Amino acid sequence: MLKEITAFETYLKSIRRYSIKTVEAYCRDVKQFISWIEQYGIKSWSEVQPSMIQMWLGSLVKQGLSARSVRRKKATLSSFFKFLVSQGIISSNVAASVELPKVSQRLPDYISESELERIIEDLKPTIEDSWDKWRDWLIFVLPVALGLRLSELCNLNDRDVDFGREVAIITGKGNKTREVPVAPQLLKQIGYYIALRNKKFAISGGTLLLTDKGKPIYPRWVQRKLKALLAPYQIGNPHPHMLRHTFATLLLNKGVQLIAIKELLGHSSLAATQVYTHASIEQIKQIYKQTHPLVNNPKIRKP
Repeated sequence: MLKEITAFETYLKSIRRYSIKTVEAYCRDVKQFISWIEQYGIKSWSEVQPSMIQMWLGSLVKQGLSARSVRRKKATLSSFFKFLVSQGIISSNVAASVELPKVSQRLPDYISESELERIIEDLKPTIEDSWDKWRDWLIFVLPVALGLRLSELCNLNDRDVDFGREVAIITGKGNKTREVPVAPQLLKQIGYYIALRNKKFAISGGTLLLTDKGKPIYPRWVQRKLKALLAPYQIGNPHPHMLRHTFATLLLNKGVQLIAIKELLGHSSLAATQVYTHASIEQIKQIYKQTHPLVNNPKIRKP
């Protein structure tokens, strides 16, 4: 059964052109499923039944796996069995009819608008500040202003910022590109940073954000930097994706349509974006409790 996984890995790399990390995650999910079905004495893919997949996903829920992870593993198996069908190894995709088990969905962490304004005001550099202060500013501001994933922030190049059209061209998952508007003031700040950076390292072009040593930033470095920058603020775990969540939640709370937020985030389906509606509803509940006269009017007699 492992040889089919090897063929699937080759297919994902050469045909679908997925990233190395995505391919590794897909293959890891399939191997986990193999380990689980071994208890039933399964020795070929043709013996797998939809009920086995359903039971496996249910076991993952009981183990406390997040809704997002369970959905991903189900999607992985669906892709894998679809591949097996295309290769004539099995006759039908046994994962296609499997329903996802019920699982509580954790709301995405995000920074409130008032707290975000305070952090922005505190971190904003001045014209006299050095190039690295401006870089730190952009490491915080770009994800929350453009809805960037961590990998997208690290891979952003000078040429991706179109100053004339006032957009950033973002390369996301599967090498899909999208355009995100950039505010004129932020464009000026990016341009000022580039000038300081070029003067410091005598370079022009290439990766937008650099480490103190002049090398392209990378995920672990960004995570450490953000943790240090946001340490003074009580916002839980200040991970990079929180800033992307903040971008989406603020837009939704301002009345931007979900379909537009989907495009700005680079989601492949609307289902991935709909999680932010839950965050918005939670805010609406709080506003309701704080403002509605039927909740706060002391003259209304309680039963």
